[in-house]
Amino acid sequence: MSELIGLIYDAAIDPPRWSVAIEEIRIALDFENAALNLQALPSGEVLLNVTSNMPQDYVERIADYAVDITDQWGGLAVLLALPMDQPAVMSRVNPEASTTNRYSLEWARPRGLVDVMGLGLARDERGFGSLGLGRHQSAEPIGDYEIEAARWLIPHLQRAATINRLLDIAAIARSTFESVLDTLTAPVFLTTADLHVVHANPAA
Repeated sequence: MSELIGLIYDAAIDPPRWSVAIEEIRIALDFENAALNLQALPSGEVLLNVTSNMPQDYVERIADYAVDITDQWGGLAVLLALPMDQPAVMSRVNPEASTTNRYSLEWARPRGLVDVMGLGLARDERGFGSLGLGRHQSAEPIGDYEIEAARWLIPHLQRAATINRLLDIAAIARSTFESVLDTLTAPVFLTTADLHVVHANPAA
């Protein structure tokens, strides 16, 4: 577990490493695939969209099932009411989904996927995100081991998502500041304490 937590914090400061972290979490908990998504609000900008063991056609077509993926949990109201500090297992939240939901019938079940565990990463005025893990029919049903392990990982995943969002905000602020400097006709240099130039506007 400590190794997984270490990978999560590696990804917090270096977002491309999320692919490694998600892959290792998926394997450790015996899930078939995984998808992590983090969006900034209110802009809707996608900050993270990382998948593990998902065919390219799945990734390309998943948007076609966006409404159905929400409905499989029982609707948006149910999804938003799920506690952020606990993993949610679809078969426990909405047992009928596997036999009535379009996404489950047309996409998940033909690929042997029979259940999903969801972990909330962010749900506030600044962002929304989650990690979804798909269970294959060849594996045991999602049980106490997976739920308890996920419960241990949730606070670390949430902290990492917060760090990712803060880094993105800082990058935007820095970019905006530099853009303003670039419009000035007077030469401007930004330097470190030892006078290393980190940005110079065109006039400089």
